[in-house]
Amino acid sequence: MRQRGFPKDGKHDKDQIVVTMVIDNNGIPFHYKVLEGNIVDSKVLVKFLIEMQKIYKIKNTIIVADKGISQNANLRYLEQKGYKYIVQKRIDILGKEDKSFIVNEQGFVQENEYFTKSRFVQSVWAKNKNKKRYSNTFRKQFVYFSPSKQTLDKIKRQNLINKLEKKSINGELPLSALVPEYKKKYMDVDGKTVGRLNIEKIKKVANEDGFYMIETNITNINSKEANEIYKRQWKVEESFRTLKSAIEVRPMYVYKDEHIQSHVFLCFLSLIVLKYCIYKLKKFYKDNGEIQKLTMNMFIDALKLITITTKTVNGKVVSEIKNNLDPEHKELNKIYSDFQYVVDGLSL
Repeated sequence: MRQRGFPKDGKHDKDQIVVTMVIDNNGIPFHYKVLEGNIVDSKVLVKFLIEMQKIYKIKNTIIVADKGISQNANLRYLEQKGYKYIVQKRIDILGKEDKSFIVNEQGFVQENEYFTKSRFVQSVWAKNKNKKRYSNTFRKQFVYFSPSKQTLDKIKRQNLINKLEKKSINGELPLSALVPEYKKKYMDVDGKTVGRLNIEKIKKVANEDGFYMIETNITNINSKEANEIYKRQWKVEESFRTLKSAIEVRPMYVYKDEHIQSHVFLCFLSLIVLKYCIYKLKKFYKDNGEIQKLTMNMFIDALKLITITTKTVNGKVVSEIKNNLDPEHKELNKIYSDFQYVVDGLSL
């Protein structure tokens, strides 16, 4: 399983694995799979869905996916199997006509904090450099422009360029210092080892700041509904962040495949417990009409900071004292107390 792959953090000299995950509507994970580290995102979806279908016999499912697996081959598979999907498209790899539609200001209407427009396109069932073959079904494309995203895109790109310029010598820098996608976006590659910043490429990318496109085969929804459904994927992203940070699924200090599987299993089980606890606690607050801020980090901090002292006699606990925190941690104290109340009321 350990393979050199396509890490987004640029650590190309490290072995990695790929972990896939499915969550329910409450944000609680219920299935995962560990794959070889050299598999690309676009190849994961079909293999994973086949396994899901065998195990759960899933029906009426909407697949929400980011740009990494929105390739046409994946969308074609979803349509053939009758899945509904909402995916974000990669603007940088779209054709000239598609990009022109996106950045053309005609047709946009304002909707709260962003501007949007839409169109129907015929589903492409096969495509190569020379021809397209269309099916008799249609997809709906939504284009969004967000001024706040435009500002953020500009800042992120400039920060990256500043870092690259600091690493460069006489305008050149080793390709090992780059995440692969930036070789195409911003660089001219000389041979296999050296790259130079290309200002014209940077200007073209800058024209797309603030834009994003969502594509779906659910043709009866509007731009607001599509955007809200797509944004639910943050629950998956949050779960992966928790795996990497609080649960520390990486770095791994095991090497055999069976040990890697065991390590990921324990981490995934911990994630399920954490997510379920937070779900029950939030439901408790909602049912009681209480407004209480609760994040994953706050819940973990409450568990870490609270200690309990027990007194045992002849192997039996005769008293238990929860050690209160200092006044600065009143909120964490409350979260823990509420959680303890919820746990006591569970019928396991």
